[in-house]
Amino acid sequence: MVTTDRSKTDRASRRALRRQRRCGPALRLATVLVPGCLAAAPALAQTWNAEAAVSSQLTWTNNSALGVTEGQDDTVLAVRPRISLFREGGRLRVAGSAQLNAVTYANGTQPDRVLPEVSLTANLEAIERFFFIDAGVRVLQTSEDPFGTPANPDTPTGNTITTRVTRLSPYIERAATPDLRYGLRSDNVKTSDNGSTFGLAASSATGYFGHHVGYIEHDPVPFGWRLEAERTETRYDDSAQPPQEIDLARASLNFAVGPELSLGLRAGYERDSFLAGDEQDNTIYGAQLRWRPTERTLLTAFGEERFFGTSWRVAFDHRISRLAWNMSFSRTVETAPQLLFALPAGGNVAALINALLPAELTGAARERAVREAMARYGLPATTTSPVTIYSQRLSIVNSRNVTVGYIGPRSSITLTGYSWRTEDALPRTGLGPDPTLNNNKQHGATLILSHRLTRLSTVMLSMDYSRIRALEAVGNDNTRQAEASLRFTTQASRQTSAFGGARYRKLGSNVILGGDETAVFAGLDHTF
Repeated sequence: MVTTDRSKTDRASRRALRRQRRCGPALRLATVLVPGCLAAAPALAQTWNAEAAVSSQLTWTNNSALGVTEGQDDTVLAVRPRISLFREGGRLRVAGSAQLNAVTYANGTQPDRVLPEVSLTANLEAIERFFFIDAGVRVLQTSEDPFGTPANPDTPTGNTITTRVTRLSPYIERAATPDLRYGLRSDNVKTSDNGSTFGLAASSATGYFGHHVGYIEHDPVPFGWRLEAERTETRYDDSAQPPQEIDLARASLNFAVGPELSLGLRAGYERDSFLAGDEQDNTIYGAQLRWRPTERTLLTAFGEERFFGTSWRVAFDHRISRLAWNMSFSRTVETAPQLLFALPAGGNVAALINALLPAELTGAARERAVREAMARYGLPATTTSPVTIYSQRLSIVNSRNVTVGYIGPRSSITLTGYSWRTEDALPRTGLGPDPTLNNNKQHGATLILSHRLTRLSTVMLSMDYSRIRALEAVGNDNTRQAEASLRFTTQASRQTSAFGGARYRKLGSNVILGGDETAVFAGLDHTF
């Protein structure tokens, strides 16, 4: 019998079909898994994620020296190279960004500036599940004089101050049992600034802040407790004053009313020292609560008597699909380096976007999702916030902060507001040379509306208002500002976007020259 090529081919095809039937499930699984594993391998090996970008903006303004002189029009060019990076793997996590804001004035109405902004944090698990090290560097811009011209990144003035904050925080965290844990932590913070230009000497607020705490606690099941010892210390580099020190020991008892609510009492003892040879001892007593009805809702509160009166804090966080709330209200005592340590890294808008993202997103994917969402809706990194007061001070601060954000399929709304009252905690210390600087009220709010016109184009309207005024007991200094801005953004290519718009600012003050400004701007942003 003659075997033709066709019959050989038919028999080979039947054998291949029988093998495929026997191995079909495995082959189909391999078809899915192998490409996925090949795609995942570089991601597992690539622990560093970096992104470089540059933006340029050309602004025409009819009053570039708002608050200093009147009617000086100018054309301002700003170039901002930036880089962001993220690493998570093994025992080391690094995240941060850096930017240079190079600004030049065509008519010389303001000095040309190169202003850095840096936010970099790192966490090292030095001993597995026991000893950790946090470190961070921040360089930020704010106003040198809180009653002067408010800081503006597009047209910075001589009132803009560059401040650097470095932090090193070794700590121990350990769970002895599922319900019992203990820890030790030492936060060491160094602050410095360059005044309004790099050539100026550091201000008198340059110094060190240390916060050291040790604790042991047991979860309320249904009874719980916590023992802690704490020390805070502030030192200024060029001060004749001794270090400002507070030592305290506190015990708390908690009772779980149910799986969602726990109530507690706290009591303790503190010793404070603010002047040489002048120490004071005080008792501490108060109450606290924690309510977590769902994984997306948390309310915490405490109140206690301290050496400066009642100290308290209430914080509420709530998140549902597309909507997030964050509110905090407090009365506490602080120094200038301590406030810089407590400032959150990054912008409050980024933190709000982060809260809206699903918990499944972690690491580099979450960082990237925040950046993409902000770029998609054309959102700024920060909104109006209280002016940080740089002086040698010990202040009682009453603060109220509210942030609400909504992100829809095509629109987003962000609303932030604050109200701060700062006053001398102990006038007898004589730390602050200017009573109006250390004793004032600040109020402000920002509303941002963003809408995607098309898949590639977005329009954003932002309005903000801020006011600072001296407390009635020390003076009538008063400065207020209002601003409205309209901005259009379109995606010119996959990595390049173009934007343009206009803004109007109005400044009123009995401390500096009031006036208004109208400006139009256009620019490009490119990601490499």
